[in-house]
Amino acid sequence: MTNQPLIENALKHGMLKRSDGGTIHIRIINFDTHLEITEADNRWNG
Repeated sequence: MTNQPLIENALKHGMLKRSDGGTIHIRIINFDTHLEITEADNRWNG
């Protein structure tokens, strides 16, 4: 599975439509058996 569509969606439908822009946070944690990837944006705040 790829994370590209999620990030692209946050940019296209969130950040780029806001006059003040926005922030996307991507966190990747490497565990012994798997990766945990968390993506968040602030498009719903304000």
